[in-house]
Amino acid sequence: MRWLLLLMGWCGVGWAQAQFGARWQAHTSMQQITDLALSPDVVWAATAGGVFGYRIEGGSLVRFTAVEGLHQVGPQALAWDARRQVLWIGYADGVLDRLDPRSGQVRAYFEIARATRFPNRQIYRLRLQGDTLFVATAFGLVVWDPVSGLVRDTYTQFGAFSEVAVYDLTIGPDPQGVMRLWLATAQGIAHAPLQAPNLKDPAAWTLEGGELASRLPAQAIVWAGDQLYVGLSRGLGVRDATGAYRVLLSEGAVQDLLWLEDRLLAAAANGLWMVYANDRVQQLRGESIAQPVRLERSATTLWIGDARSGLLRAQLPQPDETVVTVEATLRPEGPPVNVFADLAVDPLGNLWATDAATDGTGGFHRMDVDGRWTAFWPAQIGRHSFRPVHADASGNVWLGSDGGGLVQVTPEGTLQLYDAANSTLQPAAGTSNFIIVRGLGTDAEGRLWVANLTAPSPLHVRLRDGYWLRAPTPACINALSTTLGRLLVDSYGNLWIIAVSRGNLRLNTGLILYDPGDNLEDAGDDACRYLSERGAAGQGLPGVAVQALAEDRDGRIWIGTTEGLAYVLNHPLAASDPNTVPIWPLNAERRPGDNPFLLSGLAVNDLAVDPANRLWVATNEGVYVVEQAGIDFRVAAHYHTENSPLFSNRVQAIAIDPKSGRVFLATAAGLLSYQGDARLPAEQPRPLFVYPNPVRVGPDEDAEVFIEGLVEATELRILTLDGRLVARFATRGGRVRWNGRDLQGRPVPSGVYLVVAVGQSGEGTAYGKIAVLR
Repeated sequence: MRWLLLLMGWCGVGWAQAQFGARWQAHTSMQQITDLALSPDVVWAATAGGVFGYRIEGGSLVRFTAVEGLHQVGPQALAWDARRQVLWIGYADGVLDRLDPRSGQVRAYFEIARATRFPNRQIYRLRLQGDTLFVATAFGLVVWDPVSGLVRDTYTQFGAFSEVAVYDLTIGPDPQGVMRLWLATAQGIAHAPLQAPNLKDPAAWTLEGGELASRLPAQAIVWAGDQLYVGLSRGLGVRDATGAYRVLLSEGAVQDLLWLEDRLLAAAANGLWMVYANDRVQQLRGESIAQPVRLERSATTLWIGDARSGLLRAQLPQPDETVVTVEATLRPEGPPVNVFADLAVDPLGNLWATDAATDGTGGFHRMDVDGRWTAFWPAQIGRHSFRPVHADASGNVWLGSDGGGLVQVTPEGTLQLYDAANSTLQPAAGTSNFIIVRGLGTDAEGRLWVANLTAPSPLHVRLRDGYWLRAPTPACINALSTTLGRLLVDSYGNLWIIAVSRGNLRLNTGLILYDPGDNLEDAGDDACRYLSERGAAGQGLPGVAVQALAEDRDGRIWIGTTEGLAYVLNHPLAASDPNTVPIWPLNAERRPGDNPFLLSGLAVNDLAVDPANRLWVATNEGVYVVEQAGIDFRVAAHYHTENSPLFSNRVQAIAIDPKSGRVFLATAAGLLSYQGDARLPAEQPRPLFVYPNPVRVGPDEDAEVFIEGLVEATELRILTLDGRLVARFATRGGRVRWNGRDLQGRPVPSGVYLVVAVGQSGEGTAYGKIAVLR
């Protein structure tokens, strides 16, 4: 079997660009299939990370996520509409998307989602019959008009069943030849004549399947030959002519059924099963078939949607065969999981991410600069439950775990494990080798500092030569009640450590400022302060539950708490200076009567600083970008689900690649990145790289001109060829964006302009040119 993990252009079809522009990119897993739909030349797959299509002839793949305009990630149901040549997509919140693959346009319909009288509006299945789209939902059956885009009817009462979940449906004859609508529901089987005058009438429906009560809900239903088969949460049932049901398969949740002219194929949690006319049931085996949930057929090819392996292309099994020949596993390039606990970017620009799984299955993952993913699973590492990840300046990547100690990935790719046998790390109190590592950071000398949560000695340091030392426990804390969590090593070599309660490891109790002194094993030259009380009136910690730390390019230490932001004007003696206190940032755009402090009261999940010295703040309300404005600060941007393709407003982790300026955001629903306009500065001025050049823009539109090659702090001037000043502004970092407007905010006319960059620390002057065409 060969593996195909592709992300290619769609041959012969023009796809629209991403709805939110080229700055955003999704990095979602499309390995967990939830539904399949088949068009004459494309197999469509709904996954936990979006939708992708596989062209049967040619083998190209295309993917759609919220970046490309879908309502959200995690679609639940699909239906191909041959008459309109569109794909219908259903979601857990009741929204329907209509995707036109030819143009890439997506239109969302919210009528079902807005039916708030039903607490649960999830869409389970879409079935198309001519110009009718049947929508199986958590509250009943919706009849949707795909032409008008409106609900025609809603059926929520089926005899004694009221507002019951409908998981699937089919149309087929009863023994008298009357075509009926058959529903697989949470309470059994409901059916009614398709041409009944009023299907809203509960009396129009007949209820069956009482003998299947212990095996409900019914999850799949199909007319096969002259019999009705029902997939159950425990097994498979078949209806006889009297309306009675008997069980053919007693175990495994059957989620889909496919009729193959003379036999039935069932997708169950425990594999594939073939059912023959004499009720004989036979299990089928096949490589990579782990958890099949959906089945489709085209000619002699069987398409299997697997909740763990992705889309499988297989040969259609012949009668009495017990092995399914899987020819290929198909999915776009992406991570194997969607939710991550922490992120870091190494010096080469590779992204490292730890899996948020807490059930012992979580590993860690790497995305290289070309977008290729590599997974490191517990089975190959011998460790699991990784949390913090840290990349040092030498190219080593360090990963701490909850119970498995520490893992090092060297620049050459070698994995080294550290525990009590080969380091000073200690197991948690009361355990033999359960080593928790929650804090990681390196200093300017290349020494790795490790916070060993709940250990008798919670602070350790690995020297550059590989020798380990057990550092003194900071004297300013009570080691019986407080232990050490995440940490930051600042540019002076001091440690900023989040304090954690030993009695409740989920409770952060303050911030420790620690200077280890020159002798790392001697507490005599150490300095330490413990900030454990909530401040007020703009000073002290906004809240004692500190969540995140970051150092900006001006040396400020930013502190994110569950109650807002603060910063410290850092200096080498901060750990011993009682006058060094956190300050709450003032909002430069505050108005009388407003709270004067920026992002006050907002729970902060993570912090990162970009090359332009802007602070990116991850919260449960999206991500904020904070920049300095005089002596105060302002929100330069706020990205959330309403104005960006963020998959969720809960942003859990941030990492920034300073070389490229790309910002990676781990949300509760998946990973995506934003191409920022800042990157690392040049050490000395060099000829500027100005692009696109020429820039073509509408008469009144903003231009998007990027200027690269800047030093750390630059005054940028835009001049006409005869030397008249057009625009002037200060910038930080190696790249800046100019909007094509002059000092008065007016669009500059067509012409050629000089770009002059003057280094503010005596580095010199660099030059460039830009042609504007309006």
